[in-house]
Amino acid sequence: MAYSDRVERVRSMLEEQGWDGLIIQRAINLAWLFGGRFHVNVATEQGLAAVFISQERIESAVSNIEQARLTAEEGLSADSVHVYPWYDEAARQGIVRRWRDGRRVVTDTEVAEAMRRMRIQLDQEQVEVYRQLGRRTSWAVEEACRLARAEDTEADLAARVAALCASQGLDAVVLLAAGERRAGLYRHPLPTPERLGRYAIVSLCARGGGLVAATTRTVAFAGLPEELARRYEAVLRVEARMLAATGPGVPLADVVREAQAAYAAQGFADAWMEHHQGGLIGFQSREVRADLGQSLPVPRLAAVAWNPSVAGAKVEDTFLVSESGREWLTGTHHYPQTEVQGDQVTLTRPWILVKNA
Repeated sequence: MAYSDRVERVRSMLEEQGWDGLIIQRAINLAWLFGGRFHVNVATEQGLAAVFISQERIESAVSNIEQARLTAEEGLSADSVHVYPWYDEAARQGIVRRWRDGRRVVTDTEVAEAMRRMRIQLDQEQVEVYRQLGRRTSWAVEEACRLARAEDTEADLAARVAALCASQGLDAVVLLAAGERRAGLYRHPLPTPERLGRYAIVSLCARGGGLVAATTRTVAFAGLPEELARRYEAVLRVEARMLAATGPGVPLADVVREAQAAYAAQGFADAWMEHHQGGLIGFQSREVRADLGQSLPVPRLAAVAWNPSVAGAKVEDTFLVSESGREWLTGTHHYPQTEVQGDQVTLTRPWILVKNA
């Protein structure tokens, strides 16, 4: 099973580094290890359990509030489970102190980069989770766009997306919505009570099973503005060139350089400087953000989410990348599509949904 494989990856790291044990306490790393939800507050970094892994044993420390649910529903598993009263932080600290006493033990915070490198290399169990998550994420955004009206507010649109996420057991960890006026002004438009107008862009990063999928869709009302169509087609062409350049072993900086050239070819040479272009996605909305100095290569089985944009237009989806090619995880659900020609590749991509009313 994948859980035991992840434990073995940790133990291999311990052996390579000469460490006696690792204590995992961050929510994203607990989610990576067990595949569950180890948070109550969706914004928290501290997980609901502490897990100690050595070559011989796995132990956990968890409060009496959380132990039953984490074990029954979130996959928490250990050779020994130490349950402490929720009001006794000293008891928790005592357990952690015993794990470290007299041994070369590190925490996941102390070895954050090593943990990130393990997280971004997906396994087959995580791929299956991603396939389900991707479908649910794109459905939530597209269904909200199909129900949207020009007189709705940005907050109305975002609320509908959030409700559709909740109905599927997903957390909307990033939710952006912009109507006609604000879409061209801001790259991170948190929703407001302003009405949508002629069109709207909505972006979602949804979390389920610990993983995060990202997607963006655009909807227009009573006709497609010509300038919006031109800019949207431009970012699709930028994205196509980025996807064609993305593969296992390719440094992320190389993909950004391809984006630079693609923006210039579309007549928006400076647009790459106005917003980040995305990168590796996984247990965070971006595990590694790509830039010109990022030499990290794409892992052999990983998820990427590129998000090229020009003022007023943006495209974004989550793809699985492997030696076999790329898989569109956040594919469309009866949303309009278009064919985009990239470098030696033809991609099916979402077009703008145009509503007549």
